[in-house]
Amino acid sequence: MDITYHTFIVKLLKAIDYTDDKEKFVNDFMSNIQLQTLVKLIDTLPIEDKNKLTEEFTHSQDNPDKIAEGLGKFFTRDQIRKTSEEMVLNEINDLLASMQNTLSEIQKQKVTELVTETFSSNEENKTI
Repeated sequence: MDITYHTFIVKLLKAIDYTDDKEKFVNDFMSNIQLQTLVKLIDTLPIEDKNKLTEEFTHSQDNPDKIAEGLGKFFTRDQIRKTSEEMVLNEINDLLASMQNTLSEIQKQKVTELVTETFSSNEENKTI
């Protein structure tokens, strides 16, 4: 099954009967992950480069193209992608762990089925 992180999180929210705006939740969730990815990448830089990039981001925080350009000066697309994927998976795991004690048995079953279906089928084609 081909599935994106966005789609997976929406399906997860449906499985737990989330009643608020699912798109808003996913957008906020993914924005948070983008921020965490930036922080993690920046933390790997020497202090001089860290300061340059931080200064650049301060002046272009509302311009995603400028941010991407700034990151491209220090990191490859592959480094950015891998770090982002790592952050997404960590946050999804944290989200799943945080909700375990509040879910009904039916919701737990739906989540288990979704996770199994999504991640076992994607072991072969690495879509998510």
